Amino acid sequence: MSLSGVEKIVERQMRNWELAREQRQGPSDAAPTRFHTYVAISRQKSSGGSALGRCLGERTGWQIYDREILDYMAEDDAVQKRIYEVADEHPEGHFETFLRNLGFEGQPPGADYFRKLVSSVRAIAQSEHAIFVGRGAGFILPPEPGFRVRVIASMSTRCARYTESAGEEAESKIKELDLQRERFVRDQFRIDPTATEHYDAIINTDGLSTEAAAAMVIAGLESKTDLAC
Repeated sequence: MSLSGVEKIVERQMRNWELAREQRQGPSDAAPTRFHTYVAISRQKSSGGSALGRCLGERTGWQIYDREILDYMAEDDAVQKRIYEVADEHPEGHFETFLRNLGFEGQPPGADYFRKLVSSVRAIAQSEHAIFVGRGAGFILPPEPGFRVRVIASMSTRCARYTESAGEEAESKIKELDLQRERFVRDQFRIDPTATEHYDAIINTDGLSTEAAAAMVIAGLESKTDLAC
């Protein structure tokens, strides 16, 4: 997606949040922070997780927030200022509590970016239903209103998909990208992203269509949250 496309998505969604806040009655701290229902996708490289996110977006009508969009939101100071204004909680105060809950005594690697990422993800989930692809969103948000899914596939399947899209040597590159993703979660959240207990479902896409995987996620989401998608 081009930068202009990302900017348009963020501008549209933030304007919607601002309009909703203007219509909200009473002070923002009158009630506990409420999060909308969400889906958070963690995935191995070329396992089909991104395609699953797009399919879920089409099925639900919810906005998809992937690494590109979340990084833009975290790195743009003007966006962060607007997030601060629409958030139902004080981002700085929450971040310190969040770090303590993760077991950090000091600051994690890339603390400034991480603080802004946490604020962005929480502001999104406070403002709308959403589908998150990557960046550890499922570890930032409370698990109760969401459905956290890990998408995997065999190396042979992933190599075939990667070679088809990238046209280069696959296995070594896939392992490198998997390691980068896992290191990000381990460093920022002190969590093993491959551990099954962190997810509501593990979906192996070997021989499984994207549409079938999306149907599984929606069924699980509806069962867990009583929300009809």
